[in-house]
Amino acid sequence: MRIDKAERQRVSETEPLLMSRTEAARALGGIHIQTVTKLARAKKLERVFVGRRSMLTVASVRALASGRTATPTPTPTRFNRRRINPAKTTADAEPAL
Repeated sequence: MRIDKAERQRVSETEPLLMSRTEAARALGGIHIQTVTKLARAKKLERVFVGRRSMLTVASVRALASGRTATPTPTPTRFNRRRINPAKTTADAEPAL
Protein backbone atom coordinates (compact mmCIF):
# COMPACT_ATOMS: atom_id res chain seq x y z
CA MET A 1 0.00 0.00 0.00
CA ARG A 2 1.35 3.33 -1.00
CA ILE A 3 0.70 6.49 1.03
CA ASP A 4 0.69 9.74 -0.89
CA LYS A 5 2.23 12.96 0.41
CA ALA A 6 -1.08 14.56 1.45
CA GLU A 7 -2.07 11.49 3.50
CA ARG A 8 1.32 11.37 5.19
CA GLN A 9 1.07 15.05 6.12
CA ARG A 10 -2.48 14.58 7.47
CA VAL A 11 -1.36 11.70 9.65
CA SER A 12 1.64 13.60 10.99
CA GLU A 13 -0.53 16.63 11.84
CA THR A 14 -3.01 14.67 13.94
CA GLU A 15 -2.73 15.15 17.64
CA PRO A 16 -1.65 12.15 19.71
CA LEU A 17 -4.24 10.72 22.08
CA LEU A 18 -1.78 9.44 24.68
CA MET A 19 1.39 10.76 26.25
CA SER A 20 4.04 9.40 28.59
CA ARG A 21 4.55 10.55 32.16
CA THR A 22 7.62 12.51 31.08
CA GLU A 23 5.68 14.32 28.36
CA ALA A 24 2.82 15.04 30.78
CA ALA A 25 5.24 16.43 33.36
CA ARG A 26 6.73 18.72 30.74
CA ALA A 27 3.26 19.79 29.53
CA LEU A 28 2.15 20.60 33.08
CA GLY A 29 4.88 23.17 33.55
CA GLY A 30 7.83 20.95 34.33
CA ILE A 31 6.49 19.25 37.45
CA HIS A 32 8.23 16.13 38.75
CA ILE A 33 7.40 12.78 37.15
CA GLN A 34 6.51 11.33 40.55
CA THR A 35 3.91 14.09 40.96
CA VAL A 36 2.35 13.01 37.66
CA THR A 37 2.25 9.43 38.95
CA LYS A 38 0.56 10.56 42.17
CA LEU A 39 -2.02 12.52 40.18
CA ALA A 40 -2.74 9.45 38.06
CA ARG A 41 -3.13 7.24 41.14
CA ALA A 42 -5.48 9.84 42.67
CA LYS A 43 -7.60 9.57 39.49
CA LYS A 44 -6.97 13.20 38.55
CA LEU A 45 -5.30 12.03 35.33
CA GLU A 46 -6.72 9.23 33.22
CA ARG A 47 -4.25 6.39 32.84
CA VAL A 48 -4.35 3.81 30.02
CA PHE A 49 -2.18 0.72 29.94
CA VAL A 50 -0.67 -0.21 26.60
CA GLY A 51 0.87 -3.58 27.24
CA ARG A 52 2.84 -3.04 30.44
CA ARG A 53 3.39 0.64 29.77
CA SER A 54 1.28 3.27 31.50
CA MET A 55 0.21 6.19 29.30
CA LEU A 56 -1.89 9.26 30.10
CA THR A 57 -4.63 10.69 27.92
CA VAL A 58 -3.93 14.10 26.44
CA ALA A 59 -7.52 15.15 27.24
CA SER A 60 -7.07 14.49 30.97
CA VAL A 61 -3.78 16.41 31.06
CA ARG A 62 -5.43 19.37 29.35
CA ALA A 63 -8.42 19.19 31.69
CA LEU A 64 -6.14 19.20 34.73
CA ALA A 65 -4.15 22.13 33.33
CA SER A 66 -7.32 24.12 32.76
CA GLY A 67 -8.52 23.38 36.28
CA ARG A 68 -11.67 21.45 35.36
CA THR A 69 -10.78 18.25 37.19
CA ALA A 70 -8.50 19.56 39.89
CA THR A 71 -10.16 19.64 43.29
CA PRO A 72 -8.60 21.65 46.05
CA THR A 73 -7.23 19.49 48.81
CA PRO A 74 -6.99 20.78 52.34
CA THR A 75 -3.50 21.37 53.56
CA PRO A 76 -2.53 18.93 56.27
CA THR A 77 -2.03 20.36 59.70
CA ARG A 78 -0.04 18.99 62.55
CA PHE A 79 -3.16 17.75 64.29
CA ASN A 80 -4.90 15.83 61.53
CA ARG A 81 -1.73 13.91 60.66
CA ARG A 82 -1.17 12.61 64.18
CA ARG A 83 -2.29 9.06 64.81
CA ILE A 84 -4.40 8.31 67.83
CA ASN A 85 -3.85 5.05 69.63
CA PRO A 86 -7.32 3.47 70.04
CA ALA A 87 -6.07 1.42 73.00
CA LYS A 88 -5.51 4.60 75.00
CA THR A 89 -8.59 6.59 75.75
CA THR A 90 -9.16 9.44 78.13
CA ALA A 91 -11.03 7.09 80.49
CA ASP A 92 -7.96 4.82 80.76
CA ALA A 93 -5.56 7.69 81.39
CA GLU A 94 -4.02 8.02 84.81
CA PRO A 95 -5.47 10.77 86.97
CA ALA A 96 -3.33 13.88 87.35
CA LEU A 97 -1.86 14.49 90.80
